[in-house]
Amino acid sequence: MKRSAQAHPSSVAYQEALASIKTEHVDFDIYLDAPGGAVAPDILQTAEDVLSRIVELDAAARAMLTGPSYEEFLAFVDITREEIELHYYADTVNTEWGAFFVRDEHGEFKFDTLG
Repeated sequence: MKRSAQAHPSSVAYQEALASIKTEHVDFDIYLDAPGGAVAPDILQTAEDVLSRIVELDAAARAMLTGPSYEEFLAFVDITREEIELHYYADTVNTEWGAFFVRDEHGEFKFDTLG
């Protein structure tokens, strides 16, 4: 992971930390809940869990799309203790959307909604 000085538009209000994932095939950011300016160890563990399942979560989000494919790209992942958002954009048309996952009764993140 590479740190970035780039700030999420809501970082001041929500106090989020930013990490960027950049490889030959993917390029997206991760925002972590950081109240008081510090990332709690449990958020780091949640981020590790989310990243270990990112392909599965991405496939679940894309499976919910009912319209045409606009060749969307994953822009960022927003992670809190209870919810994650995979946020997408497309450069073929002007579109942007998020796929939200919430913790179930067993503590696992499950797809909730598109928005």
